[in-house]
Amino acid sequence: MDAGLAARAAAVRRTVQDRFEDDVPPPAPTDEDIYDDDGDFRAAPATAPEDEHFDKGDDFGVANALKQSLGSSLGLDDDEEDHDDAGGTSAADDDYDDDDFLARRRSEQRRQAEREAKARKRKFITVGWALLVIFWLSVLYLLTFKKEEVVDNMPGMAGFYALFEGVEDIERFQPEEGEELSKPLGEIEVYVAAKLHNDRTRVENVDGRNTLMVRGFVQNMSKERSATVPKVQVDVLDKGGRILKSWVTDPPGQILRRQAVLNFETSLYPIPSGAANVAVKVIEGTRSDAEARSSE
Repeated sequence: MDAGLAARAAAVRRTVQDRFEDDVPPPAPTDEDIYDDDGDFRAAPATAPEDEHFDKGDDFGVANALKQSLGSSLGLDDDEEDHDDAGGTSAADDDYDDDDFLARRRSEQRRQAEREAKARKRKFITVGWALLVIFWLSVLYLLTFKKEEVVDNMPGMAGFYALFEGVEDIERFQPEEGEELSKPLGEIEVYVAAKLHNDRTRVENVDGRNTLMVRGFVQNMSKERSATVPKVQVDVLDKGGRILKSWVTDPPGQILRRQAVLNFETSLYPIPSGAANVAVKVIEGTRSDAEARSSE
């Protein structure tokens, strides 16, 4: 900081001195210059008129302003300041002028050294982290893929590997004693029910004939797995519940997803005498032979 202040003070002094170099009067003539070769009196050369508004050697208060703004950092005492006011130069001026370049140079060198030190520190940290990552990756690779070499070179690692060899998946997933187990998917019973659309099962006139139209659906009641579409038995009953007519129909489809519903339709002509009701049921262990119908 002192070097910077000194450099700025020296620059101010040089500016003021350069400004008034042209106003310095020429030196007074000597006795040898006031007579010519013949011994006659020679007129004194004209001197530049002095500015009546300024005192000789006046520096416009520059020294006082520097002292007030910079304080004692310039190293000026009262005697040196008075000497500057009188138009003279101090020894500090010569020192600052001579050391101005060296002070700036030393300051630049210090800043450059600090920048280089920070750059070296960053490189050192980066290289250190990279080496650490490479080290642990190498250790993991050796432990995983070079088991025999590791055990041969370090027999103590055999116990480390033994800890993991004793753990098998079948033991890890064994149920605890008394824990209730769920059935495997292959053993889950699938219940498929057949029901009628009562509002759509009725006697209709088809091609001029009274025909019994039976409309119903089969539904997979399971929430865990799908089921095959079974055959459905249709029974026509009288008022006493006796079967008057029975036949088998194939709902259109092959697979019933979980809780899915599949509609079917069948008809009967002629209608048995005394028919009063219709019942449907799934035939267990059967599979529908009808292909699934197009969505169109």
